[in-house]
Amino acid sequence: MRDVPAYRAVGLSGDDLADPLAALSRFPLVDKTDVRDRLADFCSDDIDPDRCRFGTTSGTTGVPLKVIHDLEYIASEYAAALRRNRESGLPDRRRILVPMKTVPLPWTEYESPAKGYSLVAEFGTGAFEDDPAELLERVRRFDPDVIYGHPSDCVVLAQAVRAADGGVDADAGVTPKLVATFGEYMSAGVREYLESTFTTARVVDYYAMYEFGNIAVQCLHGVYHVEEKVYVEAVGSDGLPVAPGISGEIVVTGLTNDVMPLIRYRTGDLGAVKDITCRCGKQGQAITDLVGRGSGVVSFADGTRVRLSGVTRILRRYPLLRFQIARESESAFTVRIQPAPDFEDDMLPGMRTLLSRELAGCSVAVRAVGPAEFLPDSRRKTVDYLDLREAH
Repeated sequence: MRDVPAYRAVGLSGDDLADPLAALSRFPLVDKTDVRDRLADFCSDDIDPDRCRFGTTSGTTGVPLKVIHDLEYIASEYAAALRRNRESGLPDRRRILVPMKTVPLPWTEYESPAKGYSLVAEFGTGAFEDDPAELLERVRRFDPDVIYGHPSDCVVLAQAVRAADGGVDADAGVTPKLVATFGEYMSAGVREYLESTFTTARVVDYYAMYEFGNIAVQCLHGVYHVEEKVYVEAVGSDGLPVAPGISGEIVVTGLTNDVMPLIRYRTGDLGAVKDITCRCGKQGQAITDLVGRGSGVVSFADGTRVRLSGVTRILRRYPLLRFQIARESESAFTVRIQPAPDFEDDMLPGMRTLLSRELAGCSVAVRAVGPAEFLPDSRRKTVDYLDLREAH
């Protein structure tokens, strides 16, 4: 760490290696703004540009961040992916289908050296919005081993498959071995919808960031097991670690990228961290109660503050494909929901009661809507919360 300007002031010595976790606690928390504004300070003085690759985060939570990885880190990422694929019974050269609803891309196929020269097919689902039968035929011909995308993108694909096949709960001749999602919270309703559409596939969610690659990967029992290449903490609003199993903000330390090591990096995501022995046989750190990026805190004129993570936790108890909380005025909220097939109308009164209790003193309306009725925000992949007062 003496080679990295941002960490020199910590002043670690050889004696600190006797208790690495105590040494880690001496490092300050850092966030994306810190790294973006002082990029050179978070890079090693010994960086060799010829052995590095430069990239940027997607910018869905703000201004994109430049990230530098060395070739050793990249090789370790490829090796870890190869191991996971073999454990899942997938061939080394896979056929990977990537739906992207936010990108106006026609059907495009190419070989990817980074994925073991697997064949990849990418497409913007909007290109087939008016012709789901054509999309289904292309997907059948491609015959994917893996469907890989944001949960909401995979849902759009599943809806197109069902529409082209008469809306039945069947695979419609699309038989992947794995549906792997990332980048958004995977709700129970979305999982059930994907499992009932792609009946031959395991549905697994990856918790990942471009800065670190995969941070935690779900096993067959739905547990997010933390990858060995990172160390994860949960911290409270005071920035101090909370007890194991208590929810807080997820903070990640990377262990393999020497040229741009990120230590105690704030993700903005909420979850609990504890050591477990899982039924799948894995031991070590796991993230539980992962609810994704916190929607922040809403403040009221009387000084009251309500954390919206409590609202989103309520909504995620129900079989929904998507939801969106919109603040219409000082004390009025509208919650748009897109029900999953097994959502029942008699669930609505209980949902309204719980939401009204969480947002005490406010008017809360719940509306079932179609996909086109969610309000856009270009900064987010899937927008859980919008303050409509800011638009006026």
